[in-house]
Amino acid sequence: MKKINRLYFFGELPKNAVNGISLSNELNLKILNDFFEIKTMEESIPLRLHNRFSIYKFWLQAKNISFSLVHFLLKNYDVLYLSYSTSFLGSLKILIVVKAYKLLNNGIVVVHLHRGDFNVYIANKNNKKLSNLIFRSVDKLILISNKQRKYFDEYKKLNIYIIKNTVCVNLNFKKKLPNETKKNLIYISHYLEEKGVLDLLEAFSSIVNNYPNIYLNCYGKFSDSNLKSKIYSYNSDNIGIYGPIYGDEKFKKISESSLLILPSWNEGQPLILLEAMALGVPILATNTGDICEMLGSDYYFIYEPRDINALTEKIIYFLDLKKTDMISEHLMNRFHCEYSRESHRKNLIAAFFD
Repeated sequence: MKKINRLYFFGELPKNAVNGISLSNELNLKILNDFFEIKTMEESIPLRLHNRFSIYKFWLQAKNISFSLVHFLLKNYDVLYLSYSTSFLGSLKILIVVKAYKLLNNGIVVVHLHRGDFNVYIANKNNKKLSNLIFRSVDKLILISNKQRKYFDEYKKLNIYIIKNTVCVNLNFKKKLPNETKKNLIYISHYLEEKGVLDLLEAFSSIVNNYPNIYLNCYGKFSDSNLKSKIYSYNSDNIGIYGPIYGDEKFKKISESSLLILPSWNEGQPLILLEAMALGVPILATNTGDICEMLGSDYYFIYEPRDINALTEKIIYFLDLKKTDMISEHLMNRFHCEYSRESHRKNLIAAFFD
């Protein structure tokens, strides 16, 4: 299809940041590539600087902003497409880029809010003021869930679109039949404190003596040495601590698992859960972000973040189940009805060309 417009994207992509947001961005750009000539400004903030202030981090942001200003001067872009950042420095960066684009280019601004903690972010007065400045210059806002809409009622000129996430690849794996004597539990996420990995390791360690044939395999990228030491202190014959896995290897590990656990304290609409749903792998996750809506309001294996006792009880309940076929079928049906690739593509195109 002939390119008809120019689009400038500012945000994370998998080359430098492998997470749910960057993978979603990559998928969206692949879809939009059928309609736009795309220029990307890829952010590359190291994971070790997560939630930390540093001169190097500030320099990286300043460099990306400067390069963007040069592009805005040299070419007219019809669309500026950004992922919203729920940090003060990240939001300040967005404000500068949006204002510069509006000044130098004649086009629209589309912001994609992947996070589920916007309400927590704007509870801070300074963050609220900053977000007000940003959204007065935004033309279109993409949200992952209808329940986020209420936070934007005051922006009367803002066009809002709801686009649910989906899996970023075609999954050619099938869930293996459950092993009655051995159960493999799996955790796949970055090793960050707010991902709840220590909660999971503590809960699992408290029950493993009574269930000697259960195993927990954890995969992810470490953020700092102190947390790494704490995590490795749980390493045992029943607990494996490993580095990150990607692509087919990741999907193969998920498909071979009895239960995927996401004990995170904060999420939006996690891709790892959608991948497990598509494969029919049972899920145990926290009631944060859009997870309850994803899995279903009557889904039993949801608990409140940081509640290690509830996490422990849910794991034990799952281990004592005789059959899990109905759980797998429920999750697969929800995925195909609510989060398919086809509906995601249709809704994304509609948002940009409405």
